[in-house]
Amino acid sequence: MVVLIPIMLLYGLVSVSGLLLIWTAEKPLKKQLPPEGVSVVIAVRDEIKGIEKLINQILKNKTNFQIELIVIDDGSSDGTLEYLQNNENENLVVLLNDGQGKKSAINLGVNSATHDIIVQTDGDCKVSEYWLLSMVNRLITDGTKMVIGPVYPTKHKSVLNALIRLEWLGIQFLTALTARLKQSALANGANMAFYKKDYQDFIESNLGSKFASGDDVFFL
Repeated sequence: MVVLIPIMLLYGLVSVSGLLLIWTAEKPLKKQLPPEGVSVVIAVRDEIKGIEKLINQILKNKTNFQIELIVIDDGSSDGTLEYLQNNENENLVVLLNDGQGKKSAINLGVNSATHDIIVQTDGDCKVSEYWLLSMVNRLITDGTKMVIGPVYPTKHKSVLNALIRLEWLGIQFLTALTARLKQSALANGANMAFYKKDYQDFIESNLGSKFASGDDVFFL
C-alpha cells in the first residue's frame, strides 16, 4: 500500500494536468465537407464473445458518410469466422489472414480499403453511436494527420480492476497531454483514425518491422 500511494498520486497529477490542458486548449472545429465514405478496419482472432455487438454498434453509427467495415480474421477457431461469413450486411467485408499475425492483418485490411480515411479499432472494444463522426470530423479539420482516441478497460467490481483502470486513466491523459504539446508519445490502435496513403508510406518505410507489435506507436 505504501508503494501504491505515490504511484496513485503521480497518475493523479498527470490526469489533472491532462484535463486542464485539454479543457483550456480546446478549439472549435471548422465546418468541413464530409467524406464520401470511411473504411473501418478490425483485425480479429477468437473474438466471438464481442464481435457481434461491436459490428452492430459500428454499422448503426450516426454518420453523414458511407461506412465500409472490413474485418480480417487471423485464424479464429472459436466460431468468429463462421459468424462473420454468415453476416450478410452489404457494408461488411470479411478477409482472411490465415494466422499471419495482427500487423499483417491490419496491413491487409488497410490495403483493401476503398476509402481514403481509415478508422481502426479492436474486436473486443465497444463504441458509441457518434464514434465515427467524432473521429472523422477531427481528422478532416485543420490539416490533422492522425486522431488518437482514448481506450479504457471494462469496469468490474474488484480492487485489481480499479487499480488497472486508474493506471490506464493516467496513460490516457499522458497521451492527451503530449499530443497537446505537439510531442505525441503514445497511441493505441484500438481507437485511431488516419489516411490510407500515410499508412502505406509507413509500411514501406519498414519502421519497427522487426518487432512483433507496437505498430500504432511506430506509425505515430
